[in-house]
Amino acid sequence: MNRHRRARRIVPIVAAVGVLLAATGCSTSTDEPAALTMSHAEAWNILNNNIATILPDWQAEPAPAPPPGPTGGNGYTGCATNPDTLMPQGPPWHLEIRTSPDADDAELQAMADRFATLAERGYHEKELAAPNSTYDRAAEDDRGFEVALYVKGDKPSRTVTVWSRTPCTDFK
Repeated sequence: MNRHRRARRIVPIVAAVGVLLAATGCSTSTDEPAALTMSHAEAWNILNNNIATILPDWQAEPAPAPPPGPTGGNGYTGCATNPDTLMPQGPPWHLEIRTSPDADDAELQAMADRFATLAERGYHEKELAAPNSTYDRAAEDDRGFEVALYVKGDKPSRTVTVWSRTPCTDFK
């Protein structure tokens, strides 16, 4: 009888973890997700171009070193989920650039308006489930490259984040 009570408590917890992983796009499988194959330089150039589209004064950053191990780092996040730790691992990898520019309302509106330029390069705007502000935008191309603008909070302490990320990528 005691064993059945424990099982009734554990089953909802296991189900909740499964739902959480599914909702966040994680998989507990050790199978690697399908990945795009491209050079590190090509991926880095696309990410910097995406950021420069939204922030015209953007100065491209030097490419980060490859990830130090299977858990990533240096802007890399693994696409698979380690079934033992439930933490991301790679390869393949997402590579991301993230920056937090200072911007007043006029600059934020200009950034949001620049997402139309991304459409000319094959990006389509993604619907945001719960935008924080009227400036929030996200777009993705058919390969899975993403670019986003998020604004959290109000003046004077708001945080502006612009980021771009590769799809799962095997770097050659």
